[in-house]
Amino acid sequence: MRPTQPLIQILTLAATLTLHPLSAHALLGTSCLSAITAMQELPLHIIQNVQTHACAAGCQPKLSHWTQFGKQAVLEPVVADGAARCSLPDGQAAMVDYLDAVYRSVEAQCQDFLAPRSHFCDDPGAAPPAFMDCARREVNVASARELPRLARYINEESCSKVEAYARSAELWDVDLPRRLGVYVERCHEL
Repeated sequence: MRPTQPLIQILTLAATLTLHPLSAHALLGTSCLSAITAMQELPLHIIQNVQTHACAAGCQPKLSHWTQFGKQAVLEPVVADGAARCSLPDGQAAMVDYLDAVYRSVEAQCQDFLAPRSHFCDDPGAAPPAFMDCARREVNVASARELPRLARYINEESCSKVEAYARSAELWDVDLPRRLGVYVERCHEL
């Protein structure tokens, strides 16, 4: 049985407090707990946005495209966009590493739930429910394991900014679609 999201947050908090006692105050704040939730939601929202934008353009997005192209051409620039919008230059590499580790974990654990199809666009209206259920579980598990790497960058101000950006129109309507455009232009080459 996999842990639930509240349990994941408690485990993340406990691990971070154990490893980084000075971060205790920041993690206990409402902004930081909300930011953790928003960061756990990011990978699933990104998967859904990739499907929406890529399928409409005739692409056939696969999980393997992440390691071939997505991390460098989409994730790193989106994280840089967010860091610039939030005036948070520190922690960019840690955020990229966090999201990359979560995606790799989803790929390793959930790939079989896409079978017999190998891409997301067989049904452009939705990702396969079994895959999305697996991805949700794996995001929670991987987040518990990976979020502590961000602990040294966590404080009330940064948490508030990260949460705001993670839920903003700038991310979902401007930055991510612009960066996904690079993938859409090259998807048929992959």
